[in-house]
Amino acid sequence: NPAQEFGIYMLAGDAHLGAAQTALPQHSLTLLRSTDTVRLKNNGTKPCELLLFGGEPAEKPLIFHGSFVFSTTEDASRAVRDYRAGRMGILAG
Repeated sequence: NPAQEFGIYMLAGDAHLGAAQTALPQHSLTLLRSTDTVRLKNNGTKPCELLLFGGEPAEKPLIFHGSFVFSTTEDASRAVRDYRAGRMGILAG
């Protein structure tokens, strides 16, 4: 579906994308077109870890701050303040 968006987020490893062998740096996001064919090659000796995702486009711009995603800078600022103040709760484990 041409209206969808796709991406690869590289967590670990030494992978390259496509015939051009474009490097996928760790902790990077590579956006893909809906018409792209994805061919990944692991050039390293360790397994690669990545996220391949896609779906309908967001209805409005998104703001990323670390692991947080927001629709406004005000929401992002408030969440960062809450997190630093310990108001986000604690996950066991």
